[in-house]
Amino acid sequence: MNGNMEGMIMKMKKFFLLAAAVAAAISCVKESLPAENENPAPEAELVPMTFTATADNGEAETKVFYDGQTKTTQWKSGDKIAVISSNGTAFTFEAVEVSEDGKTAVFEGLAENAETYYAVSPASAYKGDGKEVLNGTLYVNIPEVQNAVAGSFDPAAFVSVASNNGGTLSFKNSCTVVKFRLNDAENVKSVRFTANEVKNLAGTQNVLTTKIPTHSWGSAFDGRSSYDMITLNAPAEGFVADTDYYMTMRPQTMAKGINLYIEYTDCVKVRKGASSFAAGVNKIRDLKAIDASGLEDITLYEGYQMGFDINLGGYTINKSTHGDAILMETDSEIKTNGIYFVKEGVTASYTGTGGIKNLIVIGNKPGERSVFKTLVNAYMKLNGGGDGTGYLAFHNIVFDQTATSTQYAITVNVSETFPLVLFSNCEIRQNSAKPIFYIANVARSIADLRFIDCDCNVTSAQAFLSCGTVASSYGTYTVSNCVFYGDGTKAFNLHGGNMVTYENIVFTNNTFVNVAAGNNIWFNAGTIKNATVAGNLLFMDKSLTNNISVLNSANAAVESGRIENNVCYTGQEKTFTAIYGGTSKWFEGVTEITKLTSNPFAGGTFDMTNGIFVPGAEYASYGATR
Repeated sequence: MNGNMEGMIMKMKKFFLLAAAVAAAISCVKESLPAENENPAPEAELVPMTFTATADNGEAETKVFYDGQTKTTQWKSGDKIAVISSNGTAFTFEAVEVSEDGKTAVFEGLAENAETYYAVSPASAYKGDGKEVLNGTLYVNIPEVQNAVAGSFDPAAFVSVASNNGGTLSFKNSCTVVKFRLNDAENVKSVRFTANEVKNLAGTQNVLTTKIPTHSWGSAFDGRSSYDMITLNAPAEGFVADTDYYMTMRPQTMAKGINLYIEYTDCVKVRKGASSFAAGVNKIRDLKAIDASGLEDITLYEGYQMGFDINLGGYTINKSTHGDAILMETDSEIKTNGIYFVKEGVTASYTGTGGIKNLIVIGNKPGERSVFKTLVNAYMKLNGGGDGTGYLAFHNIVFDQTATSTQYAITVNVSETFPLVLFSNCEIRQNSAKPIFYIANVARSIADLRFIDCDCNVTSAQAFLSCGTVASSYGTYTVSNCVFYGDGTKAFNLHGGNMVTYENIVFTNNTFVNVAAGNNIWFNAGTIKNATVAGNLLFMDKSLTNNISVLNSANAAVESGRIENNVCYTGQEKTFTAIYGGTSKWFEGVTEITKLTSNPFAGGTFDMTNGIFVPGAEYASYGATR
């Protein structure tokens, strides 16, 4: 295009078709070009231009957008493209007119007169400064993280390029598109694509300007980004079953096969392949339906190394936020802070002597708990340093305290409120003589203590947390979706020490079977300000001398919270109550635990040997689920 053509081009009411892939409505691209592209050298005279294009009549499924119904390309007013002159300057053009069917559009902008123009859609995909065209390349980006769109693809992820023929541009798809469906879409957070021994699936790479008509990529990356995994994140409304989704990538043959990782909220599964996978430019490869039953679990360490999130009882970790981890493949000792993954069948033990600020221990194989054993004279001394970032966490672990017959396992070692301690999906094996936690110092406490999805065969009269007679202040103590069972003889406490103040007690959806209580109270505190007790199933078919209460706020009534929808069964006069002291310690809205007249496990599973308790259908919404 030159100055003589300008008037003609300005008058043309033309349209622009981006031919080549899938997607349901290309959104307005907000990303600006580099500053030098928007502010060219003063000597370059900018003139208004209008570009038009003709349709590339390729296969219907290889258009830039396809809606599943009309299988057509679509533009939106405000869509942006990058226009690069052969002089080495780049500009942003915007769609100002779109046809009713969305197949064509008119793009306007300012550019300098040049003999040849190149274009990239969307504008955000262009990562050059214009000057690289002087060497015959365009730097364009296929993002390694894409956002799923039902029936379409991320509008920022599909790259197409064009060169002009006078005032006409003909865009060519530069990507491969991979299509799939999820038969089981619930709780899927992301879908990730990798190829064995392939490192350049996405990133900023070069397209040869001389090869645009055939959509060719260059072979060199010129030191720019290259990624070996593409992540398709779930849309805000979540993935929908039996719905097509698409991701884009650099075209190439993946000779050693591909892998598809499905990230759920609580695990990662994979469909692996070893057959050659050819992914040509301007083509759609259909991976068909993905069914959860055909997927394999991956180890938690593998998922962590790949960048997946791991949910530890509501606390999320990943490699980008928590750094490198250690895989323990033989029985060995943990002596320092860090993140440790313990291989199945392996026992880890703690022998450190210093303070613990940040320590996480995780059983590596989903569904098979590894062992963490506490040892005599090696109890864990929490020391967060006072900056509010400390944590101690166990996940998918058998926490075995039985070897330390004379030693508690954990304490806070300095005057502070340690930020976070949690047990997630753990089996707790108690010490016969000492509690798990012993913190008998008024200036020492825990801000957030959690037992989530845990199991405990109560074989000891020791408390989980003992605070003696000190009047210390704690934050939140949570016991949720846990199973506790015993022979009805052990005077067990979740908290012992009736001088402590708790801001919040959360006791939800737990199953307690034949678990007695020290002083007939499981949470025995001085003051409980807020309490949530809901969805619990409490059972005792052993003789009860007194009622058992979930909570005791000795010094004052519980101020607020939610206590409702709990059931119990004793088969005798004595029963379970929510708060020791009855209505005198209640707050408005408390609903007492409902005493059942029939066994809630009738028609379900009651397995004391293996600790498996499943209520009958009538009470299936109560207690812990496994």
